[in-house]
This record gives sequence, structure tokens and C-alpha cells, in this order.
Amino acid sequence: MKTYKYLTIIFSILFVLNSCDAFLDKTPKELADSDDLSGAEEIEKMVIAAYSALGNYNYQDGLHSPWPYGDLRSGDAYKGGAGAGDAGYFNTMETFVYMTEDLDYLDYRWYSDFISIARANDALRRIVAISEEEYKLKTTREAEMRFLRGHFYFELKILFKQLPFVDEYEELEDYINISNDVYSDQEQWDNIIQDFRYAAENLPARQDEVGRANGNMAKAYLAKALLYSAYEQNEKHEVININ
Repeated sequence: MKTYKYLTIIFSILFVLNSCDAFLDKTPKELADSDDLSGAEEIEKMVIAAYSALGNYNYQDGLHSPWPYGDLRSGDAYKGGAGAGDAGYFNTMETFVYMTEDLDYLDYRWYSDFISIARANDALRRIVAISEEEYKLKTTREAEMRFLRGHFYFELKILFKQLPFVDEYEELEDYINISNDVYSDQEQWDNIIQDFRYAAENLPARQDEVGRANGNMAKAYLAKALLYSAYEQNEKHEVININ
């Protein structure tokens, strides 16, 4: 009788384990196969994902806030708080004492912006591969994504100067192998200007949906990028010519 009970228990356990394998062998619904994201509706989702990278401007959690990377560094704001140790990484940005390339929030900003660029490139890769017959908004959305990519590159450019430039034709896994000195300082500005110029020439002055990039935004960014690029610098960041 005991042998029968033991065999029953063993077979029950084996049955449950085998059932679990089949039950758990499911493709997660929140994951998308890259090959399935090539239609017009799917591309729209990738475009929205690229826009979402603009969000979260909270100074501590949202790494795209201009406060620590602009106001504190320029001297027109104080960090405040309970002393230098309170959010000490921002104190370093304000005072520029003991500034090193491995400061947490510099690395976070670099990382965050390149994720945002990767999203724009991902959407662009799909947009350029589809025909206008299949995707009526092709030109407009391409201009929007180039505007977003230009925005993130502009932000990185004024913070770090030399950047590894990647476009929609580079594979994500190859980003890390691209050097930041492939292009000169002026050539890097030219890359950014090209994105804004394309956006300015192809975006409508107004969009039906609030929040999307439009032609006026692109023209403003284009003008700003042209002004920045006019101040040519040497390797010591000294202005040597105004073009």
C-alpha cells in the first residue's frame, strides 16, 4: 500500500512538472518581434516611443532636465539643499571642482540621450524602408524623427563636444564600436544641422496633434544650431573664428 502511495505521489509530481513546462512556455505579450513592427500602425507606435524619451523633466529622475546640465554649470543658479553633500553630483557640476568623466549624472545623461537617439533611429529605420503608398505620413514622420534625433544630439554636443554619431543605418549593437572622433567639431555640427534642416523643410508649420514637432520648432532649432556652429573652437575650446 505504501509503495502505491509513493508511486502515486511521484507520478503526480512528474505530471505537474511537465504541465508547468507547457503552461509557462509562452511568449511575453509585452515583447515585440522586430520583424513584426514594419507596418504603418506599428511604425506609429515606434514614433510614439521615440517621443516618450523626451519626458520626465524632474531634475533628479529625469535626465533631460536643463537645470543641472545648464543652469548650475553656467552659474545662474545655486544647487541649494542641506549642504554640498546633498545631491553632491550636482554640487560638482555647479562648482566644477573634482569634476571627472565618471561622475554619475554625466554618465547617466550620456546613456539616456543615446537611448533616446536609438529610439529615433529605430523608428527611422522602419520609416525609410516603407513606401509612401503604405505609409501616407512617411515624410512627416521621418522629419519628426530627424528633429528628435537632432535635439538629442544638440543637447549632447553642447555638453560633451565630441560625439560618436550614429544614424538609422547603424545596428544598435554596433554603437559601442563607433569612435567619437570620426567627425571634426564642425562636421559634427553639420550633422546636427542637416537633421534640423530636413525637419524645417518637411514639417508643417502646425501639427493637428499637440506635442508633435512642427516646422517652426525645427526652424528655431536650425537657427540655434547655426549660431553655435558659427563659433569655431580649437582643441582647448577657445573661439578662434566666427563664421
